[in-house]
Amino acid sequence: MKQISLALPLLLLACAVGEPETTMASEPPTTPSAPGSSNSQDEAQLAGDWHIIAIDGAAIPTELVGPLAQPLSLSFDVAEGRVSGYSGCNHFSGAYRNADQPFALDGLGSSKMYCEATAELESRILQALRRVSQFQVDGDTLRLQTASAETALKLAR
Repeated sequence: MKQISLALPLLLLACAVGEPETTMASEPPTTPSAPGSSNSQDEAQLAGDWHIIAIDGAAIPTELVGPLAQPLSLSFDVAEGRVSGYSGCNHFSGAYRNADQPFALDGLGSSKMYCEATAELESRILQALRRVSQFQVDGDTLRLQTASAETALKLAR
């Protein structure tokens, strides 16, 4: 009986602890990328690390940037077709597609921690990522854009 009473709390703890997983459904874009903005020739410009500086045209509030553990970021691994980043509380990753198709971020998954101070900001970033269907690189500035060419996220090197 003593072994059962010790095993029950351990079993309950094992059920409660696990790796959180979520998947953000990425809806395929309905229109192709704008000419010259997303093709294999300029895909190499995506490579590397980018810092998110604006969402839907609004700058990231400076009072939120200071307490973050690390900068809001997006990183493209062009060789592997992968994207990863940090959205204020959680890390996310997934794939992106570009060659011979409209640009899209696919199968993004995120950890599920809750951080009260950045919850709204993080939600806005992840929602913006779902709307992206093209990109434009201009020097050290990256604009992830919707099908109607509105800038969902603005990033800088």
